[in-house]
Amino acid sequence: MPKKGYKQTIEHKKNNPASRGKHWILSKETKLKMSKVRLERKKKLGYINSEETRRRISQWNLNPSQERREILRIAHLGQTPWNKGKKLGPLSESHKNKLISSLIGRPCKGETRRKIGLANKGENNGMFGQPAWNRNIPHSKETLQKLKEKRKYRILPFKDTKIEIKIQEFLKNLHINFFTHQYINIEHGYQCDILIPALNLIIECDGNYWHKYPMGTDLDCIRTKELIEKGFKVLRLWETEIQSLNIDKFKEKINI
Repeated sequence: MPKKGYKQTIEHKKNNPASRGKHWILSKETKLKMSKVRLERKKKLGYINSEETRRRISQWNLNPSQERREILRIAHLGQTPWNKGKKLGPLSESHKNKLISSLIGRPCKGETRRKIGLANKGENNGMFGQPAWNRNIPHSKETLQKLKEKRKYRILPFKDTKIEIKIQEFLKNLHINFFTHQYINIEHGYQCDILIPALNLIIECDGNYWHKYPMGTDLDCIRTKELIEKGFKVLRLWETEIQSLNIDKFKEKINI
């Protein structure tokens, strides 16, 4: 093997199995000799404790004194006596970003995935990660009103569906101004799919599964009735209808 600091040649790297990712296969006798040499070196340097010292350490770990407990408590806070000179405290934003970027794309092990799944759903948790004990706690009227006000302008879902995008494209081609996900202030207030102020028209793009094709949900019927009473025109289009719809038929439906 070359000496420390010696730059290996290409030929030496090709012939050296260790440089090609392989390891030297040592015999049991060689391993035993190496372990004995290491043991003697540790004894000379004083790394190996005597039997009395080992006994005291084990007793100290089994029955820690008040001083020992205080040291362990401080160690958990990140203020151990042996790192007093180091800068302690919360992580900087750049450090946090580096940690987050290092974790992105790293696959989780099967056990970790199982624990994450149990944490997100199951008997111990409620909706949105809330614990089961918090599931049935009644909120006051003031709290419910505050939650309702916050939900008014929260865009859900975050992405428009394919059928919504298709209707939006029709309106753009027809040069009709419209708004999406506008909150309608009725008794059962909600965010409509599409609002056309010039026609005073609300268009709802109902998915077959979620809106129970072909009957529709009870809440949809209630909201349609409340919208008509408020003076709006309501056009509800089913998913299957939108998929086969063209721009000419759409113009007939909105009466322009």
